Amino acid sequence: MGILTGPEIAVGLTRPSTARYALVTVCRLILYSGYRISEGITDDYLISNVHCASGTTAEAMTHWHEVFGGKLEILNYRDTPLEDIGFEPDPDAVAHATLTLPQGVIAGGDSMDSENDYPIRGTAYSLLYTTETPEEAEQFIEKLRSGGSIGMPFQKAPWGDWYGQVFDRFGVMWAFSCEA
Repeated sequence: MGILTGPEIAVGLTRPSTARYALVTVCRLILYSGYRISEGITDDYLISNVHCASGTTAEAMTHWHEVFGGKLEILNYRDTPLEDIGFEPDPDAVAHATLTLPQGVIAGGDSMDSENDYPIRGTAYSLLYTTETPEEAEQFIEKLRSGGSIGMPFQKAPWGDWYGQVFDRFGVMWAFSCEA
């Protein structure tokens, strides 16, 4: 069994557009809290949260579901009762999505800040996935590199374990690690 880890990217509330972004993020957390309670998850939990630009969250989450399996749930704004949230979201935009794996949870939604493009690629952020075998990591890397690129070949690292990086077609860097 692998372990999936990663940071949640947050922005400061310095402009009205980022305040709107923060409000959307709070709404997503409320929606996800309800999901966690319904699934019996009551302990503290760290979740990787990826906000995709230009309405690509559903496509990205579906792709990751095809790569890793798990349980995928996508909630569009048209399906949510979000009265008085301060803006009019595209009804087809993803309000919140979760891909629940035995190794962890990836959450996300479409970016609502049309004034800024918060890039994923070109940052220090990545999702780290540890596998039991190098072959398992290589299979995931091969599936993710379609339309993307290899950031660092998967090979023995100076510290003795296996390590490599791949950027998927959505710009997300996936790092893979496996004990030697």
